[in-house]
Amino acid sequence: MLSENRLRKLAETRHYTQIVDEVLSNGRPITLAFRLRLSDPETLRPAALALALRRLTEISFAVTDTTRYLAEQLLSCCRPSGSFGSIAATALALRALFNVRSQCGLGDLRAEIDAAIGPALDRISQWQDESGMIGDSIDSAICRWQLSDCEPFRSAIRWHDFVLAVEEMPVSRETAALLESAA
Repeated sequence: MLSENRLRKLAETRHYTQIVDEVLSNGRPITLAFRLRLSDPETLRPAALALALRRLTEISFAVTDTTRYLAEQLLSCCRPSGSFGSIAATALALRALFNVRSQCGLGDLRAEIDAAIGPALDRISQWQDESGMIGDSIDSAICRWQLSDCEPFRSAIRWHDFVLAVEEMPVSRETAALLESAA
């Protein structure tokens, strides 16, 4: 089982690939294309930290030292542009930050999370093209999988255009699992 202690140890020892593998093998859809996207050097660290943090919020309802540690590590990945590197990393980071923000006992960490969410949403909206897609089909599928139930995301982008673009894009095996889990 992927425990709080295991997530902390993997993060502290910077075993990001192992975090991604273990979190995704725990009931989340994974295809080779998605796995390769997360393995990108620009994406791996923030994506792993975001996945670990999201998993932690699923197994622990209280803010713990590990929650704070993972959140601080993830926040340190935020760039001046508001992104966390790639589109995929930014979408994963936003989902994790929304989950953590909903927990009690954040204290001063809440202000740091709130300060990161706005610019990250702005950056995601800047990545949306005229067709409504956010990046390519894999990036758009990841955004829908991670953020479709987040009102701030839906308000930050041209939601109707995004939904139409995702529904009209050719669906490959790589994107099908992600889209099914977002439905």
